[in-house]
Amino acid sequence: MAWLLLVALTIGLYLIRQMYDGPYGKDFTIFLTGANVLTSGQGAHLYDLSVQATVQHSIAGPVRYPGGVLPFNYPPYVAALFTPLTLASPGTAYYIWVAINWLVLVGLLLSFRAYLREHDRDMSEIATLVALALCSFAPIMEAMLMGQMSIVLLALWWWAFVSWRTERWAQLGVAVALAAFKPQMAVLLVVALLAQKRWRALAYMVATQAVLWGVAILLLGPGILTSYIEVLRVSASTVGTLGFFPEAMPNLRGLLTILGLSSDASLQIAMLGWLLSILATAFVWRSRWSFPVRFGITVLLAVMFSPHLYVHDASLLFLTVMCAYIACTEQGKTPDNGWVLLGCTALFAAMYALVLQLWSYVGVILGVWFFAVVMFLVLQTTDDGRQKAISRKQKKLIADS
Repeated sequence: MAWLLLVALTIGLYLIRQMYDGPYGKDFTIFLTGANVLTSGQGAHLYDLSVQATVQHSIAGPVRYPGGVLPFNYPPYVAALFTPLTLASPGTAYYIWVAINWLVLVGLLLSFRAYLREHDRDMSEIATLVALALCSFAPIMEAMLMGQMSIVLLALWWWAFVSWRTERWAQLGVAVALAAFKPQMAVLLVVALLAQKRWRALAYMVATQAVLWGVAILLLGPGILTSYIEVLRVSASTVGTLGFFPEAMPNLRGLLTILGLSSDASLQIAMLGWLLSILATAFVWRSRWSFPVRFGITVLLAVMFSPHLYVHDASLLFLTVMCAYIACTEQGKTPDNGWVLLGCTALFAAMYALVLQLWSYVGVILGVWFFAVVMFLVLQTTDDGRQKAISRKQKKLIADS
């Protein structure tokens, strides 16, 4: 009953915001800007902020952003993905992208259910809980509203999980390569592959990235790579303008900012924390934890210690719920739904208290950190320390033999 109430509130408030917010003032403007730069024949200047500003003013509607532009700071192939949407008006293009995101979300839900039932037929209750948790996960709804790519990123990380579990190394490499449009997060998957010596997956990953960037350099010129690296540097160092506001980031950097540290100090410590999270990932993947627990902890590290992250990016944290459920069922344990429900409720309360202007981003940052700590503890309690968990189906086969 509690899950149903949370789902109803989450979807209801999402629909109200979707109806009243309109298509402008969204992060989707970033992607449409990059796509329009390409279609206007200025691809060689894709990361020139003055070019982006000129293009963006024609598609941003009545909204103006601090610094004059909301920068496109993704790889060129992301801009290419959105070029078909330039054929529609900006408002129509936004709603088309929202519809595509909903299709991806439904596909994810079906994939989650199929995976659970494939590994254990008696999983209808867990599959239902997963569906309820997914539909009540506030960061996912925020990603939907903002027209972001966080749901696509969630799908790519799930693809990586399934591919790794089924030893489909080519698919795993491609999934990691495509997920690298958030490089500061994808690097943890690369470290995990290195720690496990999955050379074939790494080879496919490198080959996929080489193709993507090779085509970009061929079409846009050799300077596109250095321009991309420069815009990433600007993204990491800019504060208070161009859409970069550390006090709104629900990661280590945001936590340090609301605790009163200066922007320079919080960035430096956050970068150190990110480097330490990379080392921690290597340790995690050399440990004796089961695969779902290791993957879930990697997700936590990727999100909470990313030096640049907003609420919609926390959509990836939903994979910790999946990993906890899978780890439990494989070891014949009952998942602790109460703690998962508590974490999702905290996220919802924090997010919509902000929307209703009951408090600032402090509540959101604390809410995301609370969820992360809860899921870390849940993941820890689901694992008994074995490197390879044995599912109930496998136990039955062993007993029958």
